Amino acid sequence: MKRNTNYIWLMIAALTILLSGCNTDENNNFTSQSANNTKLVSVQLMAGSITAFGTTGLTLPKGNTITLNAFARYDDGSSVDITDEVVLHTNSDHVSIASGSQVTGVSQGDLEIWATFQGVYSQSLNLTVSDSELERIIITPSNDEANLGWNYIIAGNSLQLVAKGVYADGTLADITNKVKWRTNEDVGVTITSSGLLVTSADDMPADSMTLLPFVDAVVGDIASNPLPVSIRRAVLTDIKLMSKKVATRDQSDFSLAIGNTFEFIALGIYDDGSKADITNRVISHSYNAGNGVGYLLNVSKKGLVKAKETEGVNRITVSLLGVVSNSLTFTITSPELTAFTVTPHSTSIADPVRIIKNTEQQFVVTGTYSDGTVADITNRVSWGLDFAENGIVSLSTTGLVRGLITGAAQMHVTLDDDIKASDDIGAITVSIKVIAPTLQSIAITNNDGHELDELSLAVNERQKLKVIATYDDGSTLDITDVVFWGTTSHHISYIHPYRGWVTAYHVGADTIEVDYGAFRDELFVEVTAAP
Repeated sequence: MKRNTNYIWLMIAALTILLSGCNTDENNNFTSQSANNTKLVSVQLMAGSITAFGTTGLTLPKGNTITLNAFARYDDGSSVDITDEVVLHTNSDHVSIASGSQVTGVSQGDLEIWATFQGVYSQSLNLTVSDSELERIIITPSNDEANLGWNYIIAGNSLQLVAKGVYADGTLADITNKVKWRTNEDVGVTITSSGLLVTSADDMPADSMTLLPFVDAVVGDIASNPLPVSIRRAVLTDIKLMSKKVATRDQSDFSLAIGNTFEFIALGIYDDGSKADITNRVISHSYNAGNGVGYLLNVSKKGLVKAKETEGVNRITVSLLGVVSNSLTFTITSPELTAFTVTPHSTSIADPVRIIKNTEQQFVVTGTYSDGTVADITNRVSWGLDFAENGIVSLSTTGLVRGLITGAAQMHVTLDDDIKASDDIGAITVSIKVIAPTLQSIAITNNDGHELDELSLAVNERQKLKVIATYDDGSTLDITDVVFWGTTSHHISYIHPYRGWVTAYHVGADTIEVDYGAFRDELFVEVTAAP
């Protein structure tokens, strides 16, 4: 009997060794962190899209789906996205949970959701599945580069459309994949079930230079605004290559510190004078690449260039259909970071930074270098919270903070190890206070924050608007990106939702409407002939 017992223990030991041998760094996040002598201290869970939030909290209309993101935080201040590795739990059958941290509303009710990872529990998210009815649908282009004018498409290009649903309880939700897309033009344009509008010059009538279809989306008997689209047949004649958000006065010659990035946009110019973003279609060419530049083009139509490990002068051009762009010339440098700051993106700088419960605030990190250059280094820092404050706010690996419950929290921002920095630079601690004032009113303002009674635009003129919420304690909040934008006459002006750009299309009158829960504001718009 004793021999059999020893045999069993030997088998268990052998099996343990085999299993531990399978636990490689490649598929086990904890092992790779342990190699750096770090310890998992907390798991954060947060909603991946603000559009599923109502004005009173995280609300999910029945039948809709939201993605929850999870982040592991370690004792060295580092954060890792573990969305695909956590296990989600709930105390209710009001939702169903699928792989990839996708949560779908099944029946009306309140519930809690939390995640576990390597024995560590996240904070709980309170979620309400509503049985509220869909009231309105608005469709827009998905891009936010409204300053370039996305009211037309060059034949052969495509345009991603999105559909937002507004429910009776004020909840906003992305319903792009739930609507039926329609167009009144069946030649030269098609729309996929995911809202991708595809155009073809070959399918356009031979004698037609322009198609003017209207696009809409329907769910049952609820139809969206009709979105006017101009599809033009044109020949590409030039490409203008521009850098975005480069902290320099000269677009054609600037410096880039090793490890930092910048984005470029390729603007196609056509023989009819029209312009279009063609960043996702061009071929990139990098000269003197051995001096340390690497580039990539991603699917979000943004060109991303990252400086690698060698100093030197580099030049980038792009081409399409035999047309070559201008050059962007820049010098990769190796200056020392002498200081950095952490600031909220859309609220005043204060200590503590006040965040209203159930709203989000993006923080931005700006670095100053020994050569005098200034750069956005938000993606080159680690974000952390004190463990005891895990449930007061949620914090993403990109510096996005959401107020969960009222209280105070401390956010710690630490430079990544690969940044060449002065020895006297340490971590920055940002004090955050989550407050819960009562919303009193919302108002449409100009881009400077001054409230408007009416607006006058000429045909093809554009203007940026904001929406400001005022609370009973006197505090204000820019809610431009989370309100529902609409117009009473969709043929006259076009509102770019969640960004506030308005473009005048035809002479006439229109009224802009914005809704945020039970609150609404309106702005009368007069459109005059172009000068």
